[in-house]
Amino acid sequence: MASIGCKVAEKNYLAAPAETVFAASNLAGAKALDRPDLGRLSAGAKADVVIVDTDNLAIGHNPDPLRAFRRS
Repeated sequence: MASIGCKVAEKNYLAAPAETVFAASNLAGAKALDRPDLGRLSAGAKADVVIVDTDNLAIGHNPDPLRAFRRS
């Protein structure tokens, strides 16, 4: 969303490439916190990864999107 928003604001499809937005949101934050173990997916780093299969969401009548995901 940051990349798309920047492209719209700048009226330039080349503005804010994904690599730059990722570095700014993850790597720069980890550096500001002086935490080299954050902000990247690599051996020894702390990471949270979420993979969502949007073809099999159990949404139904549940208004809470976080509870809509099935556990495998």
